Amino acid sequence: MTFPNEIYLTYLLFFFSGLSLLFAVGEISLRPNSKKEKRLSAIFLILSYYFFHSFLLFSGHILSVPLLLLTPLPFVTLLGPLVRSYISLVLNQEDLSKRAWILGCIPVGIVVLSLMPFMLSDVSKKDYLWKEDGMIRIFAPRNVKIALVIAFFSLFVQFAFIVVKVFTNIRFVRFRSEANLRIVFYISVFILFIVLVVTLQLFSFVKIGQGVPLIFVGMIPILLYLIKQRYPELFLEVKRVVEEERQIRKSHLKNLDLIAIGRKLNDLLERDKVYLDENLSLAKLSSFLGITTHKLSEYLNLEEKTQYFQLINKYRVEEAKERILNHPEETFLSIAYSSGFNTKSNFNQVFKQLTGVTPSEFKKEKKSKDR
Repeated sequence: MTFPNEIYLTYLLFFFSGLSLLFAVGEISLRPNSKKEKRLSAIFLILSYYFFHSFLLFSGHILSVPLLLLTPLPFVTLLGPLVRSYISLVLNQEDLSKRAWILGCIPVGIVVLSLMPFMLSDVSKKDYLWKEDGMIRIFAPRNVKIALVIAFFSLFVQFAFIVVKVFTNIRFVRFRSEANLRIVFYISVFILFIVLVVTLQLFSFVKIGQGVPLIFVGMIPILLYLIKQRYPELFLEVKRVVEEERQIRKSHLKNLDLIAIGRKLNDLLERDKVYLDENLSLAKLSSFLGITTHKLSEYLNLEEKTQYFQLINKYRVEEAKERILNHPEETFLSIAYSSGFNTKSNFNQVFKQLTGVTPSEFKKEKKSKDR
């Protein structure tokens, strides 16, 4: 029997069950041969059954089919390695190792073994998990309590491992500079907190009023999926940063102080204006920084997202634009040389590439705006 204060909850549970099933079918139908989509589809199938079981529980219909009581628990435990596998496929383009899968599935086996005596017991003994007008009380046998704790503690450990694995490989300076990265981190910490609260409640064997925390744990993946669909840049940013940090660790830059190199390079360009030297080269600039030309090229590519000539030409063109505006009497040849270019033709070509107009057109546009 469903009571008035619970009817909205049961409707919500049934809705989330159907929504999860819809997501599962949608993911597997998009790319049926993709391992990543298969993992996500399996996650939503488990969530669909989890919510359907909760619907039966809170509506009272579970009393008609007591054999289904607690059957989602092993599958909920499996969510941990499935989510880890999905995250690994998204970020690393590779699945978990066989060893990681085995370790992740050990709690599933323990939960199954813990539930086995209860599942094989007389049906009439199963209704004392369902007491007092829909209130869930953990009046279960000890082995069932152990299964509940292991299931959600395993989820917490797996989620914590994902967060630690992803964010400990990202430098703090990068973490501090990327707003989307911080948002995803705070969301992850909040999820860990919710799962931990539920685990501690189960561990203390206290009553869980209406089971809302348990239901909220199931809603988390759906909410994350909806956020991912609405704001894909959040998770794409994390993927991009993780990939770039991995490249840095594999490169010759892993033992260098990249912050110090960045500051020194900025001083050389902004304060010393080394780009004004028409004989400046990659080798000369790297000697100023005290690193090899190969390391400087890697640094510019991975950290600055540019190449040597692109960086130097950008500064030279900005210098030329400033001289055109502030020294209208100066010839373009003089401006080219004073900005670091060694020929006028190279100056004209680079200027148009970066601004879309020639130096003379730029000067005319400025004059027309000043009138």
